[in-house]
Amino acid sequence: MKTVIRANHQSTYKNLDSLLEYLTYNNVTRIILFATNTKPDDFSMPEDGSDANFPLLWALVELELAGTHPIYIVFDGPFLTATRQPRMSEVKALLDAVINNENVYFSKERIRFLSALPPEEAVEEFLKLSPYFTPLNAASMSDFKSMLSSYWD
Repeated sequence: MKTVIRANHQSTYKNLDSLLEYLTYNNVTRIILFATNTKPDDFSMPEDGSDANFPLLWALVELELAGTHPIYIVFDGPFLTATRQPRMSEVKALLDAVINNENVYFSKERIRFLSALPPEEAVEEFLKLSPYFTPLNAASMSDFKSMLSSYWD
């Protein structure tokens, strides 16, 4: 059994702040970052925003509280994007903040669009990609950046 919460979508700046706050929690076991498909697919929804902003950056936060089952926080939908300024600066801020955190990973495989799924099913889709989870560090950062945008300076 697990508890799943889908984060409320706010402004991208508030979305960034919310995810950065989880970096400070001692009970976070891992944060996994994902890049969505670059084009709409059979699962994309209007809630995912304009396809001009694809791929999107999504995240799954996994926490453990003493004596409980895992808790997952799903960050999907129009969460963050690096396809244009000033949104790219928010993604850069996130990546700068996580670069030295041993609990942060990324998926080397793109995630399909999940907004139409209930949060519990979305978590299952995220976790299906676990064979592709890779620690996000200085050596792997360029791989993840290239999945998000071709405009890195």
